[in-house]
Amino acid sequence: MILLLSLTTVVLLLKLNKKNCKTSMKNLLTKSLALVFGLGVAATFTACHNGEDAQPTVVPNVSVQETDENGNVVGRTLVITANKTATFTLGSETKSGTNVTFTNAPVKGTVSATAGSTTKKVKFNFGDAKDLAYDVIFESEVTPVSQADAQAGNKTVSNEGANEDETGVKAEMDFSGDVANANATVTGDYSITVVTPTETETSAEELENKKGQEDAIQEPVLALDCKPDGANFGANPVKVKVYVPNSADYELACVNSEDDKAADSFDQKGDSLIIKLSHFSVWDIILKATVVTVDTKPIANTFTGSSKDGSLAYTMNYGFDSDNSDPIVAKYLKKVFGMNKREIRKRVTFKKVDGTATLKVTQQVKVYTIKSGSKRFTATVYGKADLNLSIETNTPEEVETHDGGSVRK
Repeated sequence: MILLLSLTTVVLLLKLNKKNCKTSMKNLLTKSLALVFGLGVAATFTACHNGEDAQPTVVPNVSVQETDENGNVVGRTLVITANKTATFTLGSETKSGTNVTFTNAPVKGTVSATAGSTTKKVKFNFGDAKDLAYDVIFESEVTPVSQADAQAGNKTVSNEGANEDETGVKAEMDFSGDVANANATVTGDYSITVVTPTETETSAEELENKKGQEDAIQEPVLALDCKPDGANFGANPVKVKVYVPNSADYELACVNSEDDKAADSFDQKGDSLIIKLSHFSVWDIILKATVVTVDTKPIANTFTGSSKDGSLAYTMNYGFDSDNSDPIVAKYLKKVFGMNKREIRKRVTFKKVDGTATLKVTQQVKVYTIKSGSKRFTATVYGKADLNLSIETNTPEEVETHDGGSVRK
């Protein structure tokens, strides 16, 4: 789930001409300056020349900062989206909406996200990253059904309504037959709510470490919250039918979220999962997957503007995109990689110079090829970006020069 943009203390470095050269510069001189990343980097410039007023303007040790689109200086940036309007709290800072951005976030912590009566926690740890992005999915609870009505066969216990719409999954409990006479050991109304597990079992780094290992990735992509928790049906398991669109060709399993014990039985029949449960709890639907390949490639974009402005806007890609839109895959990728691809505007600021500024943004992208059952899919994940700034400025007339430059770090 990690997205990397490394930008700490940055310094503009002047690339000087080779020694003992004669340079014709009647109109323009191109001075290439690189954004060098790292803490505590310093540069010293030296030059000698045969001309009284012929040197181009040199601006050593220029302070360059990255800001967000509103001009706020950025430390670490945490971007969160939600499927409902929510209140997000990080430390003492609170924001509301469906999209929020916390700039200068701490290295790690927890965001509390609340929508209606539902609260979810988002744990984050930047590690070496400068930017992280997450999606928070809220699901509605369902209306419970009394034990008497359910076991008498008068009402279907299901997650129909808003919960089915939000998750794209329909789940039903079947109390017909032998179960109609079952005596649950815990009293309380029956309900089944489909939820999206929030804790990620497998990080992006672990995916690479387990590359080529068959079914090494076993990530919960759905969970069935069956209530009342602890109800035990003994020898008469409850049959649960879960319809997951386009899931027939994937390898799935059902285990208890507390002890990882398998359900009494689990069968895949097309897009329907037929599960038998002898007790109620939270049951996870697991996607079994194998990472086939991980390829890294750079993607470069160029942005230009007047260096007289002292700043230049650019855009960054965050999150992931995929060649597969099946719901079961979408839930899996969001858990591991955070959020669907999103473009965010950024800005770099520097000392104003008369000329043209060109910023080249080279972003590292990883392409994961993953298989589950008979299906293969890819995830393109946008990560670390390197920024390179060059400025073209006006200079004096032709002169004889002897330039020598050194950079000491």
